[in-house]
Amino acid sequence: MDDTRGDLSKNLGEAAYAAVGFAVLGIQKAQVRRRELLGLLGREAERVSSWFRAPPAPPAPTAGSPGEQPAAGD
Repeated sequence: MDDTRGDLSKNLGEAAYAAVGFAVLGIQKAQVRRRELLGLLGREAERVSSWFRAPPAPPAPTAGSPGEQPAAGD
């Protein structure tokens, strides 16, 4: 009877250590993913903010635009 209790206690202790170990691994994985996402968001924020810092390019002239010289012979 005592031998069975000892085995049960040992098995429960090992299961508890395994559960704690898996929880630690899960937390570490979540922290790594958080850092990856923060890096991605930082790069995207920089890209979007650059849209507002850079002056817009002037539109390309199109046919019939004001100030366009008429073709020779018109």
